[in-house]
Amino acid sequence: MMMTPKCSFIKKLGFEENDYPQNCEQAYDEILKKCAGIPLAIISIAGLFRGHQHIKLVDARQILSNITEETSVDRILSLSYDDLPSHLKSCLLYLSIFPKDYKVERDRLIRTWIAESLIQSRRGLSLFEVGESYFNELVNRSMIEPINTNWEGRVEFCRVHGIVLDFICYLSSEDNFVTVLGEQSTSTPQSKIRRLSLQNGLAEPITHRLATTSMLQVRSVTVFGPAVNVMPSLSCFRALRVLDLEDSDLVESYLKINLICVGNLFHLRYLGLKDVNVGELLMELGKLRFLQTLCVRGDGTKELPPSAIKLRLSLVESLSNLHELQSLKIESWGAHIDLMQEGWNPPRNLCRFESCGDSFSTMPRWINPSSLPTLSHLVIYVDKVQSDDIQILGELPALCSILNVTGCIEKANVEGFMVSPDAFPSLRECCFNNFVTVPSMFPGGAMPRLRFLRFSLRACDIVSSNLDFGMGHLPSHERVHVDLWCQEASTTEVKEIEAALRCAAETHPNSPAIDIHFGGREPAL
Repeated sequence: MMMTPKCSFIKKLGFEENDYPQNCEQAYDEILKKCAGIPLAIISIAGLFRGHQHIKLVDARQILSNITEETSVDRILSLSYDDLPSHLKSCLLYLSIFPKDYKVERDRLIRTWIAESLIQSRRGLSLFEVGESYFNELVNRSMIEPINTNWEGRVEFCRVHGIVLDFICYLSSEDNFVTVLGEQSTSTPQSKIRRLSLQNGLAEPITHRLATTSMLQVRSVTVFGPAVNVMPSLSCFRALRVLDLEDSDLVESYLKINLICVGNLFHLRYLGLKDVNVGELLMELGKLRFLQTLCVRGDGTKELPPSAIKLRLSLVESLSNLHELQSLKIESWGAHIDLMQEGWNPPRNLCRFESCGDSFSTMPRWINPSSLPTLSHLVIYVDKVQSDDIQILGELPALCSILNVTGCIEKANVEGFMVSPDAFPSLRECCFNNFVTVPSMFPGGAMPRLRFLRFSLRACDIVSSNLDFGMGHLPSHERVHVDLWCQEASTTEVKEIEAALRCAAETHPNSPAIDIHFGGREPAL
């Protein structure tokens, strides 16, 4: 059934269809009349009034006094924009760097906001947490569209509606906040560029003007696709804080970017690279003393031959010099990843570490509470996970999210263990993949804030006399995902274990939702 404009408006305000303040109905009707049935106008103006759900008719008329029957969507967007606090205005305008229909990753966006000093410090919260509140506020006000919401309702990606994007691109251009050059560009670069977004389809007159425009005051450069071919040399920049080449065609580029110059970008806070030859960067990365976020994606890091031991060690040494680094994401390093096993000294302010695609042979020794007192987010693949590793992870005081600790379940020897009752004090979500764990390994007192747990177990290791999985030890449980490996177990045994798991979830005080995935070969008959 299609939702009526009024229902859409009421839901956007945060009320249910038949459960909203009746004394506000006349005000709501007058607001909707101004929107003329245009969906985006309804959504936008609902965002404007979201902080005033109980608004009275006289107040609504005062706010709407500037809206006539001929008011355009742009005018309503303008009202919504004017209602934003100044810090949210800057964060919204920053989104004009992305092309139309682009899927923007929340964490990447927040990190660039931080690098650009668009986030105001707030007592008791990290800058990233404040940035999350900014992001959520823009979603609530319907200035950005949420996509890819995770299990706990947390928005992972967003998109800017085409009309909203046109609106903020216009404002960004007028205020010289962002200079967007691409297929949709209608103007040439201004003489003074602060933030530069290079997109597909640049016309020759624009590229010629770009080549002669000073880059000395540019704070941010984001490049998409083949537009990297017209990007000015890195030696032209002096004040750059953000260099984001994650979506550029560096490999296909016929004009190679000379990354050797990246070490001269002394003010750089955010560096995003994809498919680059890391050999070019070995000595340069260590010079970026203020770098807060480093994201390296793709296969370029595999180009170093195994014999290049000195080069590979230089890479780890360079990373050790990044004392201000707060977020590190590495993809597809191949055999090089194990060089970080013992040789890397992580910065004490590191909050996020992600290593995707390749695995450490064992848990790195630098993952411990004294080296990483502020680590809150961890993604890591480990070939052999031991019980002591889990206890050490449990001692990390700020750890809120373990999205992947992965072993190899088929080769694992089951090793019983139990962490201490005070382990994982801050953990909210946890994924232990491909090595045997059960909630009973986490006694009462451990994981007091855990809301989501993913764990693996092998049916052949479970005896029918011991089907207590200990879910009751985890008081904040909301959702459980179990990977049940069926090898060397009969169908009857697997069904018995499945029934016990579902019963444990049903009898838990929170009745958490449970998903069970059956892996390995089919159970024995």
